[in-house]
Amino acid sequence: MDLLLYSKDLKELDEYMPDSEEERKNITVFLRLPMSCIATKKLEKIEKLFAPYTGLKRLAFLFEPKDYKISQEQLDTLIDFQVERPIDCCIEDEYDTCEIGKVYAAMQKIYQYCDFINKNDLSPVESLMYAYLMATEKPYKEEGKGEPEEISRSVFSIMNNDKIVCAGYCSIIKAIISNLNTENIKVFDNTTASYDENGDKLLHATLICYIKDAKYGIDGYYLLDPTVDSELTYHQDPKDRDWFVNNFLVTLGDIKYSSFEYKEVKYADMYITDTNELYSEESKHERLDNSLRFGDEKLLINKEFQKALNDNIKIIDELNKNYGSQVTGIPLSTTIHKNKRVVEEALYHNSEAIPLHVTIQSLYRIFNAMKLYSTKSENFYYTKKIINKNIIACKASENFKEGAANQISMCDDIYKV
Repeated sequence: MDLLLYSKDLKELDEYMPDSEEERKNITVFLRLPMSCIATKKLEKIEKLFAPYTGLKRLAFLFEPKDYKISQEQLDTLIDFQVERPIDCCIEDEYDTCEIGKVYAAMQKIYQYCDFINKNDLSPVESLMYAYLMATEKPYKEEGKGEPEEISRSVFSIMNNDKIVCAGYCSIIKAIISNLNTENIKVFDNTTASYDENGDKLLHATLICYIKDAKYGIDGYYLLDPTVDSELTYHQDPKDRDWFVNNFLVTLGDIKYSSFEYKEVKYADMYITDTNELYSEESKHERLDNSLRFGDEKLLINKEFQKALNDNIKIIDELNKNYGSQVTGIPLSTTIHKNKRVVEEALYHNSEAIPLHVTIQSLYRIFNAMKLYSTKSENFYYTKKIINKNIIACKASENFKEGAANQISMCDDIYKV
């Protein structure tokens, strides 16, 4: 028997725990704790509460860091705590629950990416682009028949195997950005509809980001679709490795010109793959609240994203400046939650096309820091080559239809120095 407890249930342990030691031998207790409990003294105090309940089959402490934000110090604390104890310390995300050793190995790679960004003092746009490149470096590869879906979606698994799908690319980017501890980049989950070769509706994971970069004069909201820029989208041979950023910082206005499906998700006909049962009403509600979605040409703002906008002074100033007459007498924080049309207009207004020179300079800065080639001139020549390949690939795949404002799709010829 598995027993899932929350920290708030600790005072009522006796209600859940059988009196008989024989019965306890079959009990596995998973105790979900807040991240704030990752401190040796706090863990020891919680451990003492279980002292009367001997002979359990298993006792596991569960922690769920938001967007994979967990420090090296916290990981070290959990490993040290469980070394000489019959207690498992586990980290969970929305896809999987993993033992601490597996999490430790995966997060070392995330920390390496963060160290690279910090060491080279990359700007916010450069930092997000580097995270995007590191995610899309892995070729798209679904889990095999009979394999659990989390191995291609959870950072704790995909950093240690060759499987990755759309949600996995987004997970890597979220993990890198959340562990940078910056307020100038924020990423939000975004779930849209897509279709397989048979025309069946599927879910597709993308990200909406807010980014503020004084170096490049960028301050706004954009779509990221790393899956489309993973190498196998353009090249079937995994040895033919290039970097693609055609779907990096897509303006919200360009979404209606994209050749990919970014439609409102309808859950009525969606099924859970392994059980073939309809999503419950509770599940539908939870998933819809966790994504920013788009209709055919209309931005659809969900309440969680609206709440996040409250922390953005620029958006609030924009609302006050341009729409003040429409919200007279109503606190702006209330307006953000109530008047979706005003929010949509403000968001569109704060999503301007990224100039081509910003993409070029950011790529060059990253390639030079990575020391792909020994000299700056060679790294710049390589940057030019990559920009040209992006332009060619964007044209060949008809990535964006006529009317899009992004600079790469508007190039009539290859970029020339």
